[in-house]
Amino acid sequence: MNQHFLDVIEYNMMLINGIFFIIGLIIVPYHSHFFNPLMTIHYCSHIYSLNVVGGLNCLVNIFSLYKPITIIGFLSSLTLLVINCYNLHSIQPYCRDYLATNYNIVWSYYNSLIIYQSYNVISYIIKWIVIYKLKKQPSNPYESL
Repeated sequence: MNQHFLDVIEYNMMLINGIFFIIGLIIVPYHSHFFNPLMTIHYCSHIYSLNVVGGLNCLVNIFSLYKPITIIGFLSSLTLLVINCYNLHSIQPYCRDYLATNYNIVWSYYNSLIIYQSYNVISYIIKWIVIYKLKKQPSNPYESL
């Protein structure tokens, strides 16, 4: 494992977070009551609010190249992952059917955010393992002889 692998992880995270942020920037305002009064999502397990927070989490993770923001990005992704998994488990069947029928894009974005947050948490862990291995690796391969 080397610095190139670490760069690939970081740029991949930035790209995927950027894509999810742009998608959220399009989906969330379109389905809000403020921008589109005809499409009002009824209260249903805070799905809309969690989509907004998940989109903002994407923005935090885009800037995760800086160390303090990396820790904030990891903790926010982990926290949202736990909250979203609990919410998905405890959501009422009529809510799930209502969202899947009337707001399929919002429901799909919510489900994809759960997958994306899992990806972020795993990527952060892999990134820290690589950084740890790079620090332990001697700078000169002939030093260990």
